[in-house]
Amino acid sequence: MKSVLKLSLSLLLRTVLVCMLSFMAVITLGMIASSNGEINPVVAVIFGLIYLFMLLYFFTYTSWVEGGRDNNRVAIGQATEMLYKGYLSAAIVVIPIIAIFVISYVFMDVQNSVMGVLNILKLIFVWAGIYLTVPLTGGISTTTVDTEGADPTLALYMTLILCAVYIIAAVCSGVGYVFGYKKISFIPKLTDKIMGKNPSEKK
Repeated sequence: MKSVLKLSLSLLLRTVLVCMLSFMAVITLGMIASSNGEINPVVAVIFGLIYLFMLLYFFTYTSWVEGGRDNNRVAIGQATEMLYKGYLSAAIVVIPIIAIFVISYVFMDVQNSVMGVLNILKLIFVWAGIYLTVPLTGGISTTTVDTEGADPTLALYMTLILCAVYIIAAVCSGVGYVFGYKKISFIPKLTDKIMGKNPSEKK
């Protein structure tokens, strides 16, 4: 269980990193906004896809590396085989985040200290998929803490999008772990393809 929680911590830290990078990109997005200050939905979606890719890459690669290490540990008897470890570790991170989004939506009109804490947590993790919601909202202000009085339909769509982002990340974590455990080296091949490297050039 200790190794599961260790992988969960690694995934959580990478999630926070992506959210921080996404948050800092608001300045860039604002600089290329239209003259009336509105964010171009197409540009926002492009930003959203970039940070979605980063999140999925981190979840996949982190679990892939851990799967490869566990294969060696199992081979020498230091650990037992647990092919679902990637899914379990991701679930420990993702389920509470999704719960925050869902509770925030269900009780959007409730104002108390508990909801205040949940909304602060929501403000942290919403950035992994916040730009993907811009075509619905026309901006990013309504997808942060202040949801009181928001359109219930838009709030539902935003919640579904944000939950989907983390569910996909969890699935990628599980698949990445299995591939790493089975020594399927698709990550280096994908990286080389993106970077334009020719495998024949490697020594």
